[in-house]
Amino acid sequence: MNTVQRRAVAMALVLFALRAETTIGAAYGGRAAKMSTTRASASTGHLRLSFGERSPLSERDEVLRRIDANLRNMGPNADKASLEYDLATESFEVFVPLGYRPGVPHGLFVWTGVTEVPSAWQAIFSRHKLICIASSITTVRKGLLRNAQLPLDAVHNMKNLYDIDENRVYIGGFSAGGGMASRMVCAFPDVFRGGYFLLGGRFYVTYKNQNGQWETTVERMTPGWKGPLDRIRKDMRLVFMRGEDDTVYSPQEDRGQCEGLLLDGFTRVTYIEVPRLGHELPSALWFEKGIVALDQSKPKTPPTTGPASQPYPLPGQIAQAQRLVATARMWLDARGGAIAPRHRDRAREYLQRVLREYPSTPAAAKARQLLDES
Repeated sequence: MNTVQRRAVAMALVLFALRAETTIGAAYGGRAAKMSTTRASASTGHLRLSFGERSPLSERDEVLRRIDANLRNMGPNADKASLEYDLATESFEVFVPLGYRPGVPHGLFVWTGVTEVPSAWQAIFSRHKLICIASSITTVRKGLLRNAQLPLDAVHNMKNLYDIDENRVYIGGFSAGGGMASRMVCAFPDVFRGGYFLLGGRFYVTYKNQNGQWETTVERMTPGWKGPLDRIRKDMRLVFMRGEDDTVYSPQEDRGQCEGLLLDGFTRVTYIEVPRLGHELPSALWFEKGIVALDQSKPKTPPTTGPASQPYPLPGQIAQAQRLVATARMWLDARGGAIAPRHRDRAREYLQRVLREYPSTPAAAKARQLLDES
């Protein structure tokens, strides 16, 4: 059976349990007109789809493992039965460029909310040969597990219906939706080759120092990366878009997220700051800049961050040593009165590492001071 025949069989299986609605060129969230399912597999424009086939990767225990969670994380009333779901009851908003044709692979952009996808973005998806699917516009309400499962189901079924370029499967969202997208690229780098985080999404714990300045630590947000780190650092495309006037996700705080990724060897990280933008979606013009960065960012040479034995350390070594001191400070400040012994021990480990690996950096003097004080 050749590729075309396999896709035809897959389409038939999906369409058996598929109901589809469409309005060509309509805005997401608009009223859709009924259409025949015989046209669904080749349809373009705005579609509302439901699917009957779950992704193998969206199985409950696999997702819990990937996102570093367990039943206790799912709430006091969670049990295995309550965490199951019927995919056929979920609907997905889809935009397929009018120029799509079978045999011409398109990228896939999975939107994780928390807003609807603006209709103004449709022209951008068309220009860049991207199909967009919104797994949910109510990310926060569905809960962590379901919001991890639905994007996987979306990718699985869209690959059955359309020619998808696997190297251009991206995930992105706004605010808490950006946070969900950052979790998904870590947990499923074998599915998503890039992430677009609009005014949300983080990879490291940040710390506000005594001067009121944000510093990025080496402590990772969960989940950890699931896959070969050398390949992920080389190939994963990560785009941060922040607003200059955002008071929810401080640009200063999140510039450190990108710096931390670069110090850790990630080569395709882009930071874009939109002038005078508060905590809201960017214009279509700015949104497209992030899409271009996802597709066309050139790999950067990671800075040298290894141990610095020479008298004149390199900028990357200086920055990494300072990051370790910031991490120690965070643990020393993680107290409600007296410093907990476990926090003090954690801090001392980082400070001793600075003295051992980066003795000639400016951070070493601060590390000695903090060790004496702790």
